[in-house]
Amino acid sequence: MTGGGLRAASLVLAACAFTACSGSDGAADDESGPPESSPTERDGGDPTSTDGGVVGAPDVRVRVGGEELAAGTTRAIELGSTREGGFTPSVDVVVENPGTGPVSLSASNAGAFSATLPATLAPGATAKLTLAMPPTAVGAHEATIELKTSVPGKESFRFDLRGFVLVSTGVPLNPYWTTAPWKLWFEDPTPVTFTGPDEDGNTHTLEVAPPPAESRRFPSPAALAATWPGVFLGLETAPPSPAAAGWWDDVSGTMDRGHSKPWQAWSGQGGNNVNLTGQFMRLTFGSPGGPQRMAVGMNFASESYAYRGHQLTRSTGNVVDIERNSLFANTLRGSPSFYSYSEVDADHTTDNYDGLYGIAYQSLGRSSSETRALQKMFIAGGFMPRPTKELLKRHGLYATVMLTLFRQALPYVNADGSPVDYEGEMIQRSTYLSDGNAISEEFAPNNITFHQYNDTMHLFRMVQGAKALTTAPPVAVMKLLDVWSSTANGAPTKWAATDPRLKVRGKTITTIWADPEETLDVRIDLGESIDLEGGELDFSAKAVYPNQQSALVIEREGKTAIFHVRATPDPKLPLGRVPIILQAHVRGLRSNPTFLNVFWRQPDQQTLPANAYFDATRTGSYGMTNNKQMAVFWNARPTLTTSLGAATTIAGTQGTPVTFTVSCVDPEGFSTRLYRRADDPGTLTNGAYSFTPTASGSRDVALICSDGTGAFASTKITIEVP
Repeated sequence: MTGGGLRAASLVLAACAFTACSGSDGAADDESGPPESSPTERDGGDPTSTDGGVVGAPDVRVRVGGEELAAGTTRAIELGSTREGGFTPSVDVVVENPGTGPVSLSASNAGAFSATLPATLAPGATAKLTLAMPPTAVGAHEATIELKTSVPGKESFRFDLRGFVLVSTGVPLNPYWTTAPWKLWFEDPTPVTFTGPDEDGNTHTLEVAPPPAESRRFPSPAALAATWPGVFLGLETAPPSPAAAGWWDDVSGTMDRGHSKPWQAWSGQGGNNVNLTGQFMRLTFGSPGGPQRMAVGMNFASESYAYRGHQLTRSTGNVVDIERNSLFANTLRGSPSFYSYSEVDADHTTDNYDGLYGIAYQSLGRSSSETRALQKMFIAGGFMPRPTKELLKRHGLYATVMLTLFRQALPYVNADGSPVDYEGEMIQRSTYLSDGNAISEEFAPNNITFHQYNDTMHLFRMVQGAKALTTAPPVAVMKLLDVWSSTANGAPTKWAATDPRLKVRGKTITTIWADPEETLDVRIDLGESIDLEGGELDFSAKAVYPNQQSALVIEREGKTAIFHVRATPDPKLPLGRVPIILQAHVRGLRSNPTFLNVFWRQPDQQTLPANAYFDATRTGSYGMTNNKQMAVFWNARPTLTTSLGAATTIAGTQGTPVTFTVSCVDPEGFSTRLYRRADDPGTLTNGAYSFTPTASGSRDVALICSDGTGAFASTKITIEVP
């Protein structure tokens, strides 16, 4: 186990096959069945006999997860972990009697586990053997429970159970808090009085309380079982099994006095609509600070201020405030990137973010453009299993998990149709289009296709990701250990902690400004990362932009959680941000992203104040006279063309392939790569596109080209089939 005191104690669980393994008494599987009966008994013996093979004989079948077990073997079952006084992990074993006589059943209980089942199973009946670990005895638990039957010739069925109960001390596993000041409505439903101003300055007061139990709605079994494409947003009046959390303990609000308001209904494709009016706590006024947000238990907050863009990530003070009082206090903040990012120039993107980050959500657009993304995160959270949702909220980690789900679910693929890397450039960005179907002529008239995606598919994938979280994902926490710099003519110099070039030192983001010819050696420690389930974490680090690998050497220090990054300026690469994503992994789950951002400034680029932005119409402390000073990530856009020339529509015929070629060239000479949207038709191989229509209609094909250093170009081809 790596790391400091933030993580729960770990339990390494042995993996057993679903056949005989440790815990079995070594008996071989019984393949012969009951002893063979005599011809007389078979032809007309006593019908009440319980000997094998005669009328009235009992039988037994045992299934776990749909798989039938042979008697005498052992099934290993990992019940995971819970907290003292928390939910009870359990598993159901199906027991059947296909015979014509009754079966007597008994199960031995061991240690902290229990087994419940009926004493007798009638002919043709089915029962459940529930194996459970009540969350009372703290510590690691192991036991073998035997299911015994009265069926002649049948040996016991054995279940190796393992689990872990964590101590409930009231101390959250959180990078900032040793006591939890945030409201947990599922623990304390006492109403809270909320007071705040509206846009006109009028003060309002609201008594905040969860909706009554009898009016609460939950994802329906049909919605939980839906596949794509399908209707996955149905509601019902009772919690399904396994219980999806619903929304009754969620709070959505505003931080701009109600200029942007929490939504209540969402509508998408294929009949996927949901109206959650009255299903959650909704604040439509006020500008609550951290203590007020935590007092009311706010989970999602919109703030449509023009300057709530890159400056939130530009200084340690801003970042630490957001991490401490929002991200790691169950509140996800969403804002527009009004002054921070646009695609209005044909040859480049105006990007004022000097680094990537995971502390808040930034939308492409202006006021309220962030709310659609918050909607999807809010909806997906209702599909999370109730125990996981409560565990995350208890520790203040709910917001970072929901933002991670948003990123993971973005429906993009590589040119060959394979999934894109979560760590890569198509997923990790500074700004996102909240509604993947939107068209932003104001902010992205020259590259809108790069930002678009199937919005309904995105929400479906978010729902699937939330639904699958039967255990809490890990949460990555970074710590900057040291920075050294050197030039070709000088010895390495260790930076002081107060060096002004250390722009950001947070728990999830570190941003360092370097001079154009300066090589940096940076050490980052992920050892304080958190797994609420007590597992042993692994770690990874990777450059986000593929072509920036030449500027980076990333090495892990042995099996520790420490990574050494050497960042060397490459004259072949454009100056600007070089982001490295660092993560924690456990149980096949990945953590939130943390970022080390190395930023090589341009020679005439000033060190800007944290809250500065460019606006040619403004003067004074925030007005900038040189746009280049603010467009910190200045990179020429690649050129994407097709063999269709200027045409963006092509006529097709059913049964006949539609083909064209795609070419992408970067003016700075960087290698390029193509990406697509997950739901688009056809194949793209070595720049050759092909699609054979089988029905009439209109289909869009989005093509996205990257220069591998953060600049993109895109186009959309529409195939019309009469």
